[in-house]
Amino acid sequence: MKALMGTLGVLLATGLAVLTAPVTSAAALPTAWTVTATPMTLDEGQATDVTLTVTGGDTRIRCLVVSVPAGFTVLGESVTGVPTGQTWTARQSGSSPTSVIFALSSTTGGLQLLDVGTFDIQVMPMDAPLGAWTTTGHTGRSTGSPDAGAPLLPLEPFVIIPGPTPTATSSTSASATPAAPSSAVTRGKSSSP
Repeated sequence: MKALMGTLGVLLATGLAVLTAPVTSAAALPTAWTVTATPMTLDEGQATDVTLTVTGGDTRIRCLVVSVPAGFTVLGESVTGVPTGQTWTARQSGSSPTSVIFALSSTTGGLQLLDVGTFDIQVMPMDAPLGAWTTTGHTGRSTGSPDAGAPLLPLEPFVIIPGPTPTATSSTSASATPAAPSSAVTRGKSSSP
């Protein structure tokens, strides 16, 4: 009986130790960076500013590359918000796909845990449906620097609203007949008294 009570005591003590053990905090778990795009619905043939919101994770991002697939015309890009004291640049390279590159130009900084950066890309979708944009973060200030890993979730494809369908026009040509002047003169006859 004493042995049984001793065993129950050990089990009870072990159970309490497990239940009261400190839980690993969420901050200690690896955190991936995130990217979202708005709006997600675009009109075919209409220029639209798409805002990308990037939230930093455990790995500092100093360069963001957005691959915009064929079917989109990239009209411009800009940095619209980064942490205080940081300067970023925006440029594009290539076509089909077009790479839009946002890079830290300050010597210090970058998007790290919970830092937020916003970046605009003005595009015109020329077809529907189109492929999703892909994003890559880099730890250095250039595309050749080490990869910061993929975002937690990839961007979804945009919903493209087709443009109006052109209507057929009549192919018969009408010949224009000049209108007679309002004070018509009869040929060969004088209208003077």
